[in-house]
Amino acid sequence: MKNSSMNSFSQFRRLFVLILPVSYYFLPKEKVILLCLVFMAAAVFMRYLKSGFKINIKPNFLSNIFSPGPGCIFLAFSCFIAVFFFSRIVALNSMLFIILGNTFADMVSARYGRATEILTFCYACLSASLFLLFFPLVLGWHIALLGCLAGAFIRVLNLPINKDLSVALSSGIIMRLFLF
Repeated sequence: MKNSSMNSFSQFRRLFVLILPVSYYFLPKEKVILLCLVFMAAAVFMRYLKSGFKINIKPNFLSNIFSPGPGCIFLAFSCFIAVFFFSRIVALNSMLFIILGNTFADMVSARYGRATEILTFCYACLSASLFLLFFPLVLGWHIALLGCLAGAFIRVLNLPINKDLSVALSSGIIMRLFLF
């Protein structure tokens, strides 16, 4: 039981990246790109310190908080790709899909299985994007639904590349295509 609680704790650590979409809501694109690059560099640097120098932080819960894995680096890179290539509202939706949708879907799949994982992904993505769309009313709910379904389809395919990167690109491209 301790192993599953530590796994869910590491999944909750991914929610720290919500700083990126929140900052993109208020800041211009250039500053958020810089923030994404700083976040990736910090994650790589902390990973290097942890693995290269075998630094052990005491108490253990602090060690778990400050030990980003490759998933955290890919998550920050996926947010960078979304901000760099897509418009503000599409990038915000893509980032919410990969941060909230993938995080909660991975937590649920570890405990309940694959079918519940896809349902949780769709629910988290749709609720996050509809909450986001309530404020600016720029992107229609049908476009957010298509982006969510594209992300769920990519999760079902289980491609050999990182899920964060593939979901961000697929949902962003679909939403961008149907935006016009």
